Amino acid sequence: KGGVNGAEVDLFIDHEARTVKGGANGSPVDLVFWWSTERIITRGGANLSQVELLLDWNAKTLTGTANNAPLRVSFDLETGRVTGYAKNAQVDLTYDKVSGRISGGLAGRPFDATLTNLDLSDFLQHFYLFLK
Repeated sequence: KGGVNGAEVDLFIDHEARTVKGGANGSPVDLVFWWSTERIITRGGANLSQVELLLDWNAKTLTGTANNAPLRVSFDLETGRVTGYAKNAQVDLTYDKVSGRISGGLAGRPFDATLTNLDLSDFLQHFYLFLK
């Protein structure tokens, strides 16, 4: 539970069933995910659009579609950099491991958040939440 983009987030992640269900950004979330140590594939619906994402830890990329637009970002967990595009606009973020702050530009908008008890890998797994 919490909030993002000025809207309530209420999600339930069932690791056994490999599902994410609930609501975020004023819309239902109904996703299925397949997890391995090399990649996470996420498919379903969120933000009133289809979501199909591939998070590839070895290639250091997150690719696919979300919010009715292509998404491709590259990331470096060591430096905390996330760059690329989403919703047809630039992504340029920096994550500070010490403070948990992630800031910069996300899909053409300023972005500033503090991750508590999470890290950059958690943010990337749920990147679709931050695209409205």
